[in-house]
Amino acid sequence: MATLILTLPPHIPGGVATKSKILADYLRSAGQDVTIAFYAARGKHPELNINLSCVFTSQRPKVLKLKEFGDHNCVVVGCRFPEIESSYTEPSPLWDELIKNHDHHIAVGGTVLMANPLVSAGVKHLVWCACDVEGDRRARRSAMGFVRKALDRFFITPKLEFQEKKVLSSLQNKVLGVSPFTIKSIKFAQPNVNSELDILPIPTNMIFFSPDEQGSSKLEQPIIGFAGRLDDPRKQPNLLFKSFAQIRKCGINASLHVTGSATPELLTLAATHNISDHIQFLGRLSRDELKSFYQSLTLFLIPSEQEGLAIVGIEAMACGVPVISTKCGGPEAYVQHGINGYLCEFDSAEIADCALKLLKSEELYLKFSKTARAGVREGYAQVAFESNFSKHWTTLWGLEI
Repeated sequence: MATLILTLPPHIPGGVATKSKILADYLRSAGQDVTIAFYAARGKHPELNINLSCVFTSQRPKVLKLKEFGDHNCVVVGCRFPEIESSYTEPSPLWDELIKNHDHHIAVGGTVLMANPLVSAGVKHLVWCACDVEGDRRARRSAMGFVRKALDRFFITPKLEFQEKKVLSSLQNKVLGVSPFTIKSIKFAQPNVNSELDILPIPTNMIFFSPDEQGSSKLEQPIIGFAGRLDDPRKQPNLLFKSFAQIRKCGINASLHVTGSATPELLTLAATHNISDHIQFLGRLSRDELKSFYQSLTLFLIPSEQEGLAIVGIEAMACGVPVISTKCGGPEAYVQHGINGYLCEFDSAEIADCALKLLKSEELYLKFSKTARAGVREGYAQVAFESNFSKHWTTLWGLEI
């Protein structure tokens, strides 16, 4: 049977790409013929799109076949007017042709928007998402200039929210959120939901992500870690740097290791907090490098404004690293305050204070390190994901995967 996954372009780092690959790998292992389709981002495949400047020409959007998400068969789908963000997820003849040629359909995204072409095509489908549209855009909008901010608030976001409402009004789908926070935010954003809602957490390979043998020796020269896109305003780099600076001011000779590259803005922010000599930007890491990164850490920080789940926190905890997170949604499903980590307000002093409790007590640190892994072992293991997903597949299509 042929299964089509609609998702975001793989060059966009984060949980969506992780979800898409996990799902595609599992479906292929279960005997499905999997194709992954994603829209042609303006900066990545401009030759497939028709820009506004070409509105009066006879040109048409195109598709491109390639291998992505490991070695999966993929189709890049062009659109008309990519300058208008909602065009990426509008139905089109190209989407319709792809959808028609597959038996089963799944949309994977940060929001439910990738399911819009499926709703228009009238096919049954699963949707795997992390948050609502407004929650996804709020922090991004705050970082925009005045004109772009106004355009987003009064034109772009309303069009996206119309698509969101359309998806959530469908009786042909089942919407799976990555955490209880996802379901709560969707219901708040769109109170009149017709779609069936349930939870499907992102799994973590508990064999691959596992603790090393350093134990309390990590307290001698502590390494505080963060993984994610710090150029995304939702990640709140200022809160991260400010919290780390306060940890150092309390006499802890710690360093901050961050995945991703150092932008001029981030370097300026680090200098503002006087931490330039104590921060390392590690670039984009391979999977093996990411495991080594987690294993090297003493603590892991999540300073975000909002997270649907934050799979990075689960991966860190699987490696025995306690997590200190803001009360940003998703992490509240697995960080147990005072047991395997701490949940804080958006306050650098509180974050630093929680970190100091662990960094100054070997007994408490070892206890948290042990319970960190135990807290995610069952609910976020691959076997739990496969069982949960198979249940939803059978419920929607009436047959076993």
